[in-house]
Parts: sequence; C-alpha cells; structure tokens
Amino acid sequence: MAMEYRTMDVDNEQEVYVIEILQFFGWKLKSSQRVYNQSSKPQGAITYENFTFIHSETNTVDFTKLVFERDKNIPHYDELVVLEEEFFALAAEHAKPKPYMPPDVHTMEEWAVHFYPDLRTPEEKRNIHIGFGIAMAIWVICLLSIGESADSASSGIAWLTIGGAALIGWLWYHTLGRRRSRAFKMAMKPEKSVYRSELQKRYENVMKEIEAYERYEIRMGEIRERATSLLND
Repeated sequence: MAMEYRTMDVDNEQEVYVIEILQFFGWKLKSSQRVYNQSSKPQGAITYENFTFIHSETNTVDFTKLVFERDKNIPHYDELVVLEEEFFALAAEHAKPKPYMPPDVHTMEEWAVHFYPDLRTPEEKRNIHIGFGIAMAIWVICLLSIGESADSASSGIAWLTIGGAALIGWLWYHTLGRRRSRAFKMAMKPEKSVYRSELQKRYENVMKEIEAYERYEIRMGEIRERATSLLND
C-alpha cells in the first residue's frame, strides 16, 4: 500500500469534529496526543525592605496533535483529493460566522428595528464631538469658577450642576437606546433619502452575505455527500 500521512494541531474541543471531517475523504486516525506544557519566565523583580517579589509570566500550551493516514490506492482517490481541497478552501474563505437574522425579519424596515446601524455622516459625528467638547468646556469653567466666597461658590455649584446635567443629557441622547428609534424614524422620512439609501445599501450587503453563506453551506453538504458515496462505492 502507498500510504500518505497528515498531521494537524487542533484545539482540544475540535478534535472529534476534525476527525469526522477527514474521514469523509478517506483519512483514518493513526494517533491522537494531548500536548500540554506550562512554563514561567521571570519578567522582573521588585525589592521592598528585606523582601524581593519576582514577577513572572506564565505561558500555557494546550492542544491535540492528530496524525492521519490514507491509502493512495483507494478507489476514487483523485476525486476525493479534489473534494478535500475544495472543502478546506471554502472553509477558510467563510471563516467568519454567518450574519444573524431573526426569523421574524423579512424587510429592510424590520431589520432596521433589530440592527439599526449608525448612519450619521462624518460631518454629523464631527459636530457632535464639537458640541460635546463645548459642553465639557463649560462644565470645567463652572467647576473652576467656584471661589472662596459663599456667593461665588453657590453660583459655581449651580452652574456646575447645570453643566453636568447638560453633559449627561448629551451622552444619553447620542449614545444610548434612543438613538436607534430616533435614527430609524429619521431614515424612514422621505426628505431624509440619503439615510434611507444608505440603510438600503447596508441591508442588501447583509442579505448578500447571508445568501453567500447559505450557498456555502449547501456546497459543503454536497461535498460530504459525494465523498461519502465515493467511499461506499
């Protein structure tokens, strides 16, 4: 027999999955070895009075080494090799997980309610940053205006409170949950077509990613089915 061998280092929790996948293409597990090693490397020392504290960094290596073998004379060997190469090429190409889409989402508007992106233009974001900077400056001035006299202190505290409330309101309005509903209503208005077109483009991109991933899943299933039929032939 003309044997070939393949060695793979995999995460421990992926061991069973990798073995099952390679079996589709005629590989048989020859050995499985857990590799674990923990080492410490000194990074420095601190001396305090009569005590010395040594700081060290611990590195842990923990994986499973799998060794497979395959007979190059098995029936349909050449086609199995082609299918195997395509399978792993597709897996590498679609390493990113499939975009999540709730089952009750069927339109752009429904998608926006669940995953509304930040559609603000760079100019709008810049203006928001400028506004926040101005509010922060006013708050700092109010803080510094608190003097030694009672009247000055009272006035400073009042303005400090107003400025702090303004900052909190600014952050809440632009960063918390209201942004989604506010931006969604804004994008749905006809006069805000620039937002709606951007929303439509992002929604279409997400749908293209989902469709591409679904084609990938179908093809991966076809490869497994074809490889299984070749091995059982």
